[in-house]
Amino acid sequence: MNKTLKETLDFFKYFIDLSSNIHCIIAPSFVNLESSVKAVEGTKIKIFAQNCNENFFGAFTGEVSPCMLENIGVSGVILGHSERRNIGETDEIINKKIKAALKFNLDIVLCIGESQESRLCNESYKVLGSQICEAFHGLAPTELEKVIIAYEPTWAIGSKSPASAQKIFDIVKWIKNFSKTNFKNNFEVFYGGSVNGKNCNEILKVQGIDGTLVGGASLDPMEFFKIVCEAALI
Repeated sequence: MNKTLKETLDFFKYFIDLSSNIHCIIAPSFVNLESSVKAVEGTKIKIFAQNCNENFFGAFTGEVSPCMLENIGVSGVILGHSERRNIGETDEIINKKIKAALKFNLDIVLCIGESQESRLCNESYKVLGSQICEAFHGLAPTELEKVIIAYEPTWAIGSKSPASAQKIFDIVKWIKNFSKTNFKNNFEVFYGGSVNGKNCNEILKVQGIDGTLVGGASLDPMEFFKIVCEAALI
């Protein structure tokens, strides 16, 4: 929940001036989505929404449907973000949202991650496996081709201390093996959790990782540009 319309357009002007040939996803707030879609026309940048409702239309005051997102040219949506889960979004709701978004051909970044409590109890894999299975329940392997999985441990978000390279390697490898075994798909897996311009190189060099989900560091176009360039070089 950052940036006014003017701040958003200034961000894109500066970011696009640096390079319009970078493949990346940017997810502005809802009120800035349509202007953002227009701002990146002719570039390789994709605009995603930060969330969507599981219904297509109806009496759901304050919500935004995947139909509305598709209609204004949004390419995809982030679902299951830890901040959404923290306010009561369940795996069942996330499953419904994924199915709804796919109906309108939206790409999806599915966020999963364990809490500090689960980590200390050695239940990381149990939690992650449950989140993946619940999110993909009832979906065919062909439908899941439009999904990227983002591992964002809640204990690392905003802490300025990302998971260690070894931890990321272990989790990413496990997610890929688990998902391929259970859902017959070779998912791209991103890491999110205190990624910034100083640590992105080390994180992106972790074997098996396909990208990063960047939070606060993405608000500064120069720092975000550095992270995206690191990803492009690896």
